[in-house]
Amino acid sequence: MTDRSFQNPSSGHDRLVTAVFDQRDDAEEARRALLASGLSGQHILVLSGPSDGASLGADDDQTALARVPLPDQDRHVCAEAISRGATLVVADLLSGAEATQAIAILSSTSAVEMDRREADWREGGWSGVTTDALPSGIRGTTRDMAYTSPRDDDDTDTYESPSVRPHPTGAEDRRLIRDTNGQSPRARRYVAEDSG
Repeated sequence: MTDRSFQNPSSGHDRLVTAVFDQRDDAEEARRALLASGLSGQHILVLSGPSDGASLGADDDQTALARVPLPDQDRHVCAEAISRGATLVVADLLSGAEATQAIAILSSTSAVEMDRREADWREGGWSGVTTDALPSGIRGTTRDMAYTSPRDDDDTDTYESPSVRPHPTGAEDRRLIRDTNGQSPRARRYVAEDSG
């Protein structure tokens, strides 16, 4: 498969798919299924929150999440899931056919139904995130954990695992919107604003 990591996303590989899992093992199984379908491992991220009270890697995963070009509200929902110990699978820089295939694969897994999960959080008192009174540079907070925008001049690769490697420089500048026609209860699909 051709390495698309530095190609222009407007070349038709402008879609992104996400799914959230309660168990890291289930997320890894979904990642393996995406790889087996022919998707490039360079474009699949697995981001986890703390488990068993440990926070090892959580900061790296929050930083990696900040670089995923999700709409702000959806990024906050994903950050909340991660902060509660869930694992997020992201497949990015997909063609339309690859995104459809990824949705089918992730829909057949044990991924949570995010609309239902978000509604449960709201019933429990979670109000989402507001950015009105946050200091400059802070994009939002999730419970007690803040995350910031990645520095524009920071192109060093400090990620030892490909599953937490951030997207190529410039990916965070893409503007994606949720494609409600192309998603399922267990997987969300996003498309570049200008690709329709």
